[in-house]
Amino acid sequence: FVCHIGPKYAIMSSLMSLMDSSSSIISALVDLNGGANFNSVYDFWDSVINLVLTFVAVAFLQQSLFGLGILWLVIDVASAVVYVCTVGRKGFLKPFFEDTRSHFSFLQSRASLTLLSLILQTSLPHTLAGVASDLEFRVLSVMAAELGAAEAATWILLSYVWSSMECGLDSFSSAAATQVNSLLTKGDIVTARRASRKARAFALLYGTSVALIVYATKDPIANVLTSDYTLQSMLVDCITFACVGAPFAAIGGMSEEMNKEQGRYRTSMAISWCCSLIVTIPVATVMTFGFRCSVAAIVSAVVMGSTTDGMLQTVLLVYSNFHSASNSLQEHANDDL
Repeated sequence: FVCHIGPKYAIMSSLMSLMDSSSSIISALVDLNGGANFNSVYDFWDSVINLVLTFVAVAFLQQSLFGLGILWLVIDVASAVVYVCTVGRKGFLKPFFEDTRSHFSFLQSRASLTLLSLILQTSLPHTLAGVASDLEFRVLSVMAAELGAAEAATWILLSYVWSSMECGLDSFSSAAATQVNSLLTKGDIVTARRASRKARAFALLYGTSVALIVYATKDPIANVLTSDYTLQSMLVDCITFACVGAPFAAIGGMSEEMNKEQGRYRTSMAISWCCSLIVTIPVATVMTFGFRCSVAAIVSAVVMGSTTDGMLQTVLLVYSNFHSASNSLQEHANDDL
């Protein structure tokens, strides 16, 4: 069955990734033109609608994995069309299409080439961080498959639970980090520090609340995701470990976004890479190939890595020099003028 459906689902997954990448490019342009708040609201409701439709498809329509893939692809396409039409009507993309000829002749200027190089240097850490996260998930998926078919299925089902737990905080983290960046660019360091503290407190509260809710409803969640008793039992154990790490992952994710907005791309990326390569993957490898533990051990390795990453990202943010970051952002803003 896996051999039969694998190639089809791989093609569908590639199409979904292409749609997400295209939407991310447009979303970044909207952010640059002052549409960060709009993006946050849109992403939140998009995630909620996606989650509700997925729940309906699984709980009531009994859709297969391939059926869910088709549903998600249709949702991605519809969401992209609605998003582009909405931002176009609101005028967020208008500045990027004015004086198009000068945009296409930018390579004739040495200053433009320097700016392009700076953009690539800034975007590279983001790309590497995304690659690291994706590779970690793939490697851990191989380890789960090594333990058995039931463990591999449980790992995939758990990824849905993890995505649901994180969807609400992602948009808020991006908006809060953008707001702190704006305050630092204006030189309002006191307000930026206060906003940073409140955002971290909200992230901790959100992570704790979500963890308690998911833990209290872990049995119904497992029953909705699968009707197999063995998978239900394994999924409940994995959800317990995931809930333990949720508060630390939430505050760490918030701190990571703010570190990046302050220009600490390389440091933040290095922390994420080190936690993945030194903590998560080695612990999971020992648990899988050394002790032949259950898939819950792999989840615990992820919790260890994400907790370590969150702690280090938070320490980096707490002890960061807001004055230096503000001066650096103001210098870049003046250079742009």
